[in-house]
Amino acid sequence: MKFKEPKTITEQIDYLKKEKRVKFDEITEAEAANILEKYGYINVITPFKHRFAKKENGKVIKLDGKHVYDRDIDFSEYFNLYKNERKTYSNLYSGISNFEITFNAVVSNIIAKEYNLNSESSFDLFISDLKSNLSSNNIMNVAAKKRADETIDSLKSQLEKYGSVFILLDHCMLNTIITIYKNCSPQIKKHIFDKLLNLNCTLGYPDENTFDDALNRLVSIRNYVFHHDSLTVLLRYYDIKENKLRKHTDKKKYKTLLKRLL
Repeated sequence: MKFKEPKTITEQIDYLKKEKRVKFDEITEAEAANILEKYGYINVITPFKHRFAKKENGKVIKLDGKHVYDRDIDFSEYFNLYKNERKTYSNLYSGISNFEITFNAVVSNIIAKEYNLNSESSFDLFISDLKSNLSSNNIMNVAAKKRADETIDSLKSQLEKYGSVFILLDHCMLNTIITIYKNCSPQIKKHIFDKLLNLNCTLGYPDENTFDDALNRLVSIRNYVFHHDSLTVLLRYYDIKENKLRKHTDKKKYKTLLKRLL
């Protein structure tokens, strides 16, 4: 596979002028170069170029694989979109972190109590139950099941690393805790959800099904925010590699969750 040739900052500025009809009135070329060097072309320009591209029936037009632009766009318009998007991240970070710590604590406490996790045999029973519940989960697709199975298997080696079930559960990533929660028995899962609901920690979703659905989106949002990637890209694309756009209903669910996290 051949990739695009990397460009220097100077070449990026020239490219913006020639191919994207970008001008540098409010922000000078020197200032823009500093911005691109500090924040990256892929963060400042790439997520927002479709906003300025020519469209027909709401769909972006491409000519020879390139966007078409009807007007000149000042670099400041791109940079303002970038800044307005990223200024929400601190609040999103806080909202996600607050949810994650309570979610982890509730799942860990209930799991530890239900299985009386005070020995290797009780931990093995817990892992065995998770794998059994996973195998009978008809909702998950094959790829998702494979990822979940690998996550569950990894808990054993992580326990050896930490030497404590409680430290292990406390150090689990959000995706791992979600995998544990989703593959608990229906009774334990309901116990966990009811406790979360009582603590107002279900992201505003009143039932298990809508909460479960939201958890899948939460992991994606968390990864984008915590890595400071563009949420515009997350909302726009279902599959970035294949340039597959999200359906309106899916995008709406993401936007709803983002509002609740804020």
